Amino acid sequence: MYRGRVVGIVGPDTPRDVIGLMMAGVPADEAARTAAEHQTALSEVDEEVDG
Repeated sequence: MYRGRVVGIVGPDTPRDVIGLMMAGVPADEAARTAAEHQTALSEVDEEVDG
């Protein structure tokens, strides 16, 4: 819930970053998409550093 509104219903296996975004008012589907994009970007940076 955010400001009295349900922003989404998620299961117990939902990643913490998605829940954090939802707590900030981001709808569940957008939170999941944003978290996935962020994880992809972090993976690319890790590859550049390791490579």
